[in-house]
Amino acid sequence: RGDALELSRINIHRILDAVIELEAMDALASGISFEREYDPSIPDVLADPSRLTQVFLNLVRNAVQALEGRSDGRVVVATRIALDDRLTNRAGRQVPTVVIEVRDDGPGIDEDTIARLTTPFFTTRTKGTGLGLPMARHWVARHDGDLRVTSEVGRGTRARVALPLGGPQRNVEAKGRG
Repeated sequence: RGDALELSRINIHRILDAVIELEAMDALASGISFEREYDPSIPDVLADPSRLTQVFLNLVRNAVQALEGRSDGRVVVATRIALDDRLTNRAGRQVPTVVIEVRDDGPGIDEDTIARLTTPFFTTRTKGTGLGLPMARHWVARHDGDLRVTSEVGRGTRARVALPLGGPQRNVEAKGRG
């Protein structure tokens, strides 16, 4: 399998729901709530479902871990079509995007730490490997997308993934529907 993408048409909300279900059991037990703010108009996107599951599992897990020790933490997973916030594809064309945000109301991260988050093996956790975000950024980039993390100390953190609405620009055959 290596670095190749196995593309199919997928419902991004199904992927996100599956990820939330995986993370929710432990999180809900510790008082963390999940909110979904989904844009129902988002069409199926051409993507690799297992790679995007890895990406969003990492982002949601990071948000949950940022809330550890709090009994009232909140993770919001939001989607929208961003016609105005475009990515430039390999052909140099501006393309509309699907934006997926994972937000938490945890302690936030300072600017110096934010700058190092996608450095392999950098972690702020005792049990972390420091590979989650670099891996997530890699798979988002393989989808011709963009991953950005912004944060405000004391207010929380936002991970924003933008994916091209039409899927990555590659000569890859799409499989059936996902």
